[in-house]
Amino acid sequence: MKKCSRCGVEKELIEFHKQKASKDGLKAWCKSCAKQYDLNHKIKIAAQQKQHYLEHKEEIIAQQKQYQVERKVSDPLYKLTKNLRCLIRKSIKNGGYKKSSKTQDLLGANFKTVMKHFKNSWSKRYSTPLSTSFEIHHVIENHTATSEEELIRLQHYTNLIPVSKEEHKELHR
Repeated sequence: MKKCSRCGVEKELIEFHKQKASKDGLKAWCKSCAKQYDLNHKIKIAAQQKQHYLEHKEEIIAQQKQYQVERKVSDPLYKLTKNLRCLIRKSIKNGGYKKSSKTQDLLGANFKTVMKHFKNSWSKRYSTPLSTSFEIHHVIENHTATSEEELIRLQHYTNLIPVSKEEHKELHR
């Protein structure tokens, strides 16, 4: 049992959030008091967070970029996800339209399924295992689409294949 320093009620330990820095490993306020405080101070907290971001914007952006670079190197699925989102957004934008659906909906599959498809496609074309440095190629090119619906259909994962950087340059000459 522990007494909340805000409401003064003695409550079970499960009623307190964890905090490693405190002696007992728990926050001083119970969960309900903390929630009520957050609700009462929502606008003030948002303003403080915005001010902190504005004061440290460059530092925060640099940290986010560094995280993304490191994660792309260590997590191939994350890299594929980021690359596919970018590719599809650019493809639709270049067609003169706006992307209004989630990438996985446009692909017609989740990212793990797309990764399996890419590994299978790669092994049929190349003798080496799928590396992290490949380009994504539309089998039927986006510029052939005559409507937004057709352009969206061309983003389906079965129309995408991984190719080597050299082959990608050849295909886009």
